[in-house]
Amino acid sequence: MARHRDDGTLPASRRAEIVELARQRGHVTVNELAATFNVSTDTVRRDLDQLQSQGALSRAHGGAVLPDGQQASHDPSYTERESHQVDAKQRIGKTAAGLIADSETVLINPGTTTLAVARNLKTHRDLTVVTNNLQIPAMTPRGSARAIYLLGGTFQPESWATVGPVGFVGGRGVSADKAVLGVGGISASAGLSLTDLAEGQMLWEMIQAARTTIVVAGAEKFGREAFFHAAPLAAVDVLVTDASPPPSLQDALDAAGVTVLVA
Repeated sequence: MARHRDDGTLPASRRAEIVELARQRGHVTVNELAATFNVSTDTVRRDLDQLQSQGALSRAHGGAVLPDGQQASHDPSYTERESHQVDAKQRIGKTAAGLIADSETVLINPGTTTLAVARNLKTHRDLTVVTNNLQIPAMTPRGSARAIYLLGGTFQPESWATVGPVGFVGGRGVSADKAVLGVGGISASAGLSLTDLAEGQMLWEMIQAARTTIVVAGAEKFGREAFFHAAPLAAVDVLVTDASPPPSLQDALDAAGVTVLVA
């Protein structure tokens, strides 16, 4: 969904997007909405008051929630996500693949955008790929990897992934040149977040194990705060996306030292 970035946003359009955000998350806060739409907190409060009077939202401390009897939208299935924003994911995948050098060891987590990175490794050679994304072995171009290691754990059919306690850091754990990571949301306040606790814990371990962390995320992930806050923005070296982040998020990325590449 497109986000409006300036004070010229039509109130009706902004309020419609606020309701959609609430449906996605179950709740919204005044501060995050002000940052998302680049308007004042007073403007957001007026929007929320208006939406409450219309019965679209119910005011809560610091923000608003869905009215009683309404539920947040379900997370889209893997198949739904795979068919969404295909061109943007291809651009992101190609740009992120260009950051990987031959002979490197690369950690890749689950996600349709990270899968696009794997598909774009066709000119690479002698890579070592370590992943809990069960689709990576089939989608990694023949000849690009000398070895692909699958991490064990509990199979999650909704994400085609395995999750479990895996020691990456220290001792006999895995170390890698790059970690290529998809996320459920990226925001100034929550950093990187995912909808699944176990996947979020594995993402953090992958970050700790890699010398360079590359996050791949479309613009629809900007401002989102999923259930599990997995890592701060400062843990990221490069963000590859398909559109420039909104000013508030860009400022936070700059402060965290994150390089942003728009594919």
